[in-house]
Amino acid sequence: MPENNITGARMDEMRGLQKRLKKELQHFHMSNAPFWGASIDESVFRLLHTRMSSPGVRSYFLFKVAQYIQAMAEKDGYTLRACPDPNLFRTTIPFLAESIISVQYYHNQILDRKGGVGTPETIGNTLIAGNLLRSFLERYIESRVIDPMIAEKLLHCTSKIFELVDVAQFMDKNWGSYEAFTKGVPKNTELRKDIELFCAHAPLEQAWAIMQSHGIQTRHHDFTQLYLKRAWLANAPLLIILGELIMDTMGYSGKERAKVIQFASEYGLLVQLTNDTIDLLPPETVDKGKQDSFSDLKNGTVSLPYLFYFNFHPDQDLKTLQRRLRRNEAGLLRDFLPLIDNVCIPVVNTYANAIGAHIDLTYGELLQNMRTMGTEDNKYFRRYKGAFAGLPKRFQKRYTKLIPD
Repeated sequence: MPENNITGARMDEMRGLQKRLKKELQHFHMSNAPFWGASIDESVFRLLHTRMSSPGVRSYFLFKVAQYIQAMAEKDGYTLRACPDPNLFRTTIPFLAESIISVQYYHNQILDRKGGVGTPETIGNTLIAGNLLRSFLERYIESRVIDPMIAEKLLHCTSKIFELVDVAQFMDKNWGSYEAFTKGVPKNTELRKDIELFCAHAPLEQAWAIMQSHGIQTRHHDFTQLYLKRAWLANAPLLIILGELIMDTMGYSGKERAKVIQFASEYGLLVQLTNDTIDLLPPETVDKGKQDSFSDLKNGTVSLPYLFYFNFHPDQDLKTLQRRLRRNEAGLLRDFLPLIDNVCIPVVNTYANAIGAHIDLTYGELLQNMRTMGTEDNKYFRRYKGAFAGLPKRFQKRYTKLIPD
C-alpha cells in the first residue's frame, strides 16, 4: 500500500477515535453535571474539550496497541484473557490518556508561561483547573471501569505517570538550563533506583549517535544525555505504562510484548524531539498560542534547536539571543531556518525512520506509520521548509559543511 494511502487510513481511524472520545466526554460530563459548578466546570474542562476537537497521537497509539496484540495473538495461536469491558481498549484507556495529557498541559502552561498564563490570577486558576481535572479522571476511572481490580491498577498507573512526568519537569527546570549547558550538569543527577532502572530502556545512545553524526560535539555529551533522558521521561511513561497494562489485562506475554514496549519507548522520545524542533513556530496546539513561539528560548531552556545552535556558535550566549528575539522575532526565525532545516529536522527524521522496525507490518502498519510525526510529512516541518525555500541560496547552505561526512 502506498505511504499516502497508509497515512489516509490512519487518519480515518484517528478521527473515528476522536469522535468516540468526544462523545465519551460529553456523555460522562453531562451525566454528572455539574461536577463542581457551572463556572468551575467551564474552566476545568475547557482544555479537555479542546483536545477532543482533534485527533490525539497518544490515545491512538494505545488504541492500536490493543488491536495489534489482538491480531498477533490470533496469528500465533495465543489465547488471550476475555475482557468483561468491551469499551476498555476502544474508548476508556484512550480517553484516560488524553485526560492525563490535559492535566499535564495545565501544569506546563504554568511552568513555561504558555497559553497566556503569567499573572498570579491566571497561574492560580490554571493550577486549580489542573488539580480538579486530575480529580475528574480519578472519578472517571472509578465510575467507568467495570472490573474494580482493573480500575485500581489504572489509578496506580495514572499516579506513576504523573510522578515520572513531574521528575522530568524538575530535570527540565534545574538541569536543562543554559547555565547547566555552559558550566556543566550538576554532579548528583542520579534518580531513585527504580526510576533509573525504568530509564535504562530509553533509546538515549541511539539518539545521541544520530546527533553526533549531525555535528554535536563530544564535550556536550553529558548535557545532551540528560536532555534526552528528560525528554524521554516527559512522554514515554504514559505509552509504556498504559501499554503494559493493556497487555496485562489481555493476559498477553508473547514475543510481541517486548517489541510493543520498545516502540512505545522510542516513540515517546520522538514526540518530544519533534515538539522541541517546532518550538520556534507558533503551532497553536492545545497549550500553545501565537505568543508562545520560541518558548524554550524565552524560558532559557536548551532544547534541541538551541543545543545545536550553541554547539555551532560557542561565541554566542543566551542573553544575546533573547535580546535579538525581543527586537526582531521574524529576523531571528529567518536566521535559525538553515539550522532547523539542515540539522534539526534531519536529526528527528533520521531517528523517526530508525524506530519501530520490528513491528509486523502485516498487522501493525498503521501503528508504525505514526513515525510520520517526525518525518518531513509533519505539517510544521513543511512550514519550516516553505520559509527556508525563500532564503537566498548562500544562506540555505549554512551548517552543511559543519556536519561530518
